[in-house]
Amino acid sequence: METVTGVVLDDPLLPFLPAADLKWITHAVTYSGLLLGIVSLCFYPFAFVLAVRSSVLVIVLRIVCRGVLPLDPPAGVIPLVDPIIQLPLAHPNLIRDLFFCWQTAAMTLFALTVEGRDLKLIFSVFGVIVSFLLLLQHAQYTISVVAAPCFVYAAYGISRSFTVGGSGPGVAGLR
Repeated sequence: METVTGVVLDDPLLPFLPAADLKWITHAVTYSGLLLGIVSLCFYPFAFVLAVRSSVLVIVLRIVCRGVLPLDPPAGVIPLVDPIIQLPLAHPNLIRDLFFCWQTAAMTLFALTVEGRDLKLIFSVFGVIVSFLLLLQHAQYTISVVAAPCFVYAAYGISRSFTVGGSGPGVAGLR
């Protein structure tokens, strides 16, 4: 997919934001959130299954979106070189992996699936922080960051209907 030429969107917000290299802060928040989310879900098997099913659907949706809407990076992009995914001998840096934003999607998915109001608030805040950091780095389009929670919520709703039997009491009612 990196060889496919895409379109450059006319972003309404990015021209007003100065580009800054914030990749280490972005990765610290993202990977801290991933670790916290996985660990916290381990204590709730039904929520964990719901999160896994939702994330598989989110991945499928991202693959479809990348095929249907190939995007070139925004003007002034500072590539978000991931220290874990982009190992030294692995695939070169991905800069066309733009629609929809996986970092925002992951934080949204955890906000929907973790148990406890405090954790839900933490993941909501992480999602907002990561979104702003990505926009400040010009690593994502605004629409990509805004669309991610919408796609995740749809995937979550579909997955939840399969996980808890449709109109059941919800994940909390299964314990």
